[in-house]
Amino acid sequence: MNKDGAVRFSALAINYGGALTHSDRFPPEHMQQPVDTGAVAAVRELRMEGWSLVLASNAGAHQDRPLALRPAGIEDLFTALVVSHDIGVDKPCDAFLPGSPGRWFGVFGTVMSVPLNELPHWLPAWCLDHLGSGPSDVLFRSQQVSMVFGLRLAGGRDVVVKARADEGRAASCVAAQARLAERGFPCARPLTPVVGVGALAVHAEEFRPGGEVLHGDSPDLAVRCAEVFARLMAELAGVIVAPPLPNPPWVRWDETGSGTWPAMDFLDDLDQSVVSEHIVQAAERARGRLLTAGLPCVLGHADFEAQNLRWQGRQVWAVHDWDSLAWQPEAALVGAASGSFASAGSPTLAPIESSAAFLAAYQDFRGRLFTPVELEIAWAASVWMAAYNAREMALCGGPPAGGDALRAQAAERLRRANA
Repeated sequence: MNKDGAVRFSALAINYGGALTHSDRFPPEHMQQPVDTGAVAAVRELRMEGWSLVLASNAGAHQDRPLALRPAGIEDLFTALVVSHDIGVDKPCDAFLPGSPGRWFGVFGTVMSVPLNELPHWLPAWCLDHLGSGPSDVLFRSQQVSMVFGLRLAGGRDVVVKARADEGRAASCVAAQARLAERGFPCARPLTPVVGVGALAVHAEEFRPGGEVLHGDSPDLAVRCAEVFARLMAELAGVIVAPPLPNPPWVRWDETGSGTWPAMDFLDDLDQSVVSEHIVQAAERARGRLLTAGLPCVLGHADFEAQNLRWQGRQVWAVHDWDSLAWQPEAALVGAASGSFASAGSPTLAPIESSAAFLAAYQDFRGRLFTPVELEIAWAASVWMAAYNAREMALCGGPPAGGDALRAQAAERLRRANA
């Protein structure tokens, strides 16, 4: 309230259905409506005018609202997400509303500090059963592809509990993560195996805070990241788990019968005319080369991006996102990482000279030169993953930086791929 008695509003709660969406389509992959492109511009304008925004939504455990916001490039514009499944009550019930606006708006991004009684109903009992203590405090909550809860247990131990849709991949991913943690690789150590909770796959791991995200895409930074990736791949070479299939869609170029892209109704049902022809052509040429590789598949990290690494000085402190392990040829996984390592937010594509430095350094650190075919496959994978990301951004109104970089670099990368 101003001195003259007028009320000045600076915060706004936005409903997901109806305000951000104008479609009756519910893609089976996500069971939620995609964000309307017209709403994207409105949300950006509100943020530019200084409004704090919270997303308020009725949603079930199977509906990942950040997953719908991310392709549209507006996930980080919301100060908080308030979802009915997490707080145990639906709109328009009065209990859905906060007692104080600060409880919604006094947080940052999709990382929320929430009261203990607003945790999912299954979580306290799950902690007691599998960790020996129930939660006494909530350190944070974030929601990307997975729901992630930072908890302090009654005995004083800090842990992280992760829950994601159960596609059959999680058990292998967590088992591999556990093997590397046992060997001293810098990652959070799982405290439980994967446990099914309804349609969710849930596990707990140690809380590993700290470290910084490195920003940049220089050849020197590429070499530093390649050293970490080479160590990671060397460690995974000794891990025996069931292949974590299906692969993440951004490295699923080998899905049969799907054409250029892996089948995803969430994207396929959108207006494909907004995807520039250069993106489609680059993907088709890269995929054609990848499918003729004839190389054996290995276990590797398929989302090796700056946002998933934390550093302390020149030493890597933690590698995150083990849900994104994949089963593809080594050269293809290295090539994908050589293009994506600089992505600290929205997907981008590193400069060609930096990808070349990444590939050369990886071979040096692994002590093995790639064959000419492997080098071609590495370059092809860098193009396909960049094209997949550029298509998704175009369809959902996201930032065009990755697509612009692909346009500028595709010809040379495809030449090196012999595609």
